[in-house]
Amino acid sequence: MSINRPSELTNYRWQIAPPVPPSLIQELGHFNPILLQVLYNRGLSKPADIQAFLEGRYLAKDDPFLLADMDKAVARIQHAVEQGQNVIVYGDFDADGVTATVLLVEALRGLGLSREQAQPYIPGRNIRVSYLRVHDDACADTMGIFAVDHGGDFQTAKDSMALYGQ
Repeated sequence: MSINRPSELTNYRWQIAPPVPPSLIQELGHFNPILLQVLYNRGLSKPADIQAFLEGRYLAKDDPFLLADMDKAVARIQHAVEQGQNVIVYGDFDADGVTATVLLVEALRGLGLSREQAQPYIPGRNIRVSYLRVHDDACADTMGIFAVDHGGDFQTAKDSMALYGQ
């Protein structure tokens, strides 16, 4: 008996992450090996970083300007506020995406943009970020478009917006 593969399944292949190095397992052997593997897969490869993360100290540096290009984002937001430009905050549909969208919209309004000038846009589930999609929905006078919490779509958003000089 053979089983036919459903046509709606994609042909993606699993990419197995490399295993945690034995030296890390030896040093942090008191932690569950599955937990260590997940943390290692997420880029935590130093014992001190893993320990700090598990103790809630990993993000102790709370300076947002440590994030890449934060100065450019702040300058762009300041420009939009100073010029009274419309801003669309393009979020995704999950819990942290909706939260991030609302927080940024509320922050923009707190900086002086009106409800009409700072608008959220949350299209729905499983819609990839695309500058063309945002641009079609934006008013002609919308000068700022900020994408928040698009996880795996980040590179897609960055690349597609770069095509249009954004």
